[in-house]
Amino acid sequence: MNILFLQPFPCIRAYKEAYALKHISPDMKIFLAYQGPTLNEEYGSGDEIFDGLVKLPSGYVSFYTKHKNSIQKVVNKFDIDLIHSHNSPDVLTFVAIRNTNKPVIHDIHDMYSLINKKSALCSTPKTTLEHIVTFGLYPYFTFINIEKYCNRNADGIIVVSEYMKKQVEKQLKGQYKDILVLPNFVLKKNLIHLESHSHHNFNKLKVVFEGIFGAPKTHGDLTDTINALGKISNIEFHIYGYSWNNNYVEYLKKTIEKYNNIVFHGGVSPEELFTLLPQYDCGIIPSYNTSKFSQHLHSTLPNKLFEYLICGLPVLAPNFESLRIFMEKNQVGCIYSDLESDLKNAIERMRKEHTTFFNNITKDRELYTMEKNAYEIIKLYEKILN
Repeated sequence: MNILFLQPFPCIRAYKEAYALKHISPDMKIFLAYQGPTLNEEYGSGDEIFDGLVKLPSGYVSFYTKHKNSIQKVVNKFDIDLIHSHNSPDVLTFVAIRNTNKPVIHDIHDMYSLINKKSALCSTPKTTLEHIVTFGLYPYFTFINIEKYCNRNADGIIVVSEYMKKQVEKQLKGQYKDILVLPNFVLKKNLIHLESHSHHNFNKLKVVFEGIFGAPKTHGDLTDTINALGKISNIEFHIYGYSWNNNYVEYLKKTIEKYNNIVFHGGVSPEELFTLLPQYDCGIIPSYNTSKFSQHLHSTLPNKLFEYLICGLPVLAPNFESLRIFMEKNQVGCIYSDLESDLKNAIERMRKEHTTFFNNITKDRELYTMEKNAYEIIKLYEKILN
């Protein structure tokens, strides 16, 4: 079976899926056609998992008008059986459906229709300019229409959460479609031996964040979380993060410098991160301005959730639907509704119930690995091809 992965900007989720598929099905060949930087260029590694890579011409509208046959050329070159297209945005999926002769699976990482365009893309004049540079001067409704077209015409769909599945089904309007829910699981190779949590000092709870920083007043802005945790005296807050824009890092450093219980460690490689996280007591998923980003954030189960769990860390998570359902079902941490009093209450509960959370996490961490779940992708491939 020859599979073509498509993605405008190759990301860790696509790499993890490809790695897991090759691990459980060694005869499968997976090729990558992409725009933007490679995985090696972005993360330092990852390109090696693919059997071949082809860089596609850049652009969205211009790609469709000038280069819409380029994906079919890749299909012919590698004798592709099925196209597995990752968003976002959805332009490459759109082109693959309309201009190739192969079945297409649409793997939805983010739904453009769930993002509040005014707040998310135009929060400040600076971020407006940056998004124009990134996405171009394309009308919002164009991306929405392309998204609906892809969902309605793809041969199969993969989403990251049940909430996102429900949003896709609304666009399908009763049309049946195979939809696989596949959260952002981690790779089995990242499971490391965990010591007992008995060495933890819960009188000085060590909270950790790892991830990417975004623009001010967007859902990548960590400022509010820093201010909230900085005011809690009996904790330490450790931050491992980076940004493609160094100005965002400098912006956050100015807030971090106000507090003596917060330590900024900078960015580290994924491999190093998995060896560092187990020294902390719990990981935090930040809460953002829900009035601006709530619908999008309700749909996500972020990478860091599963990265914390496989390192044995119970999780402090905001009260977004997908996270709340997961946390309540698995009992691996605490939900908080706001960054003021409720976060303090969640931290106190974390101290009291850490042993229970830790035991729930460690009894079967393989449930959170992509290899354990990638068989469902293969089933979807085979169903569509048959």
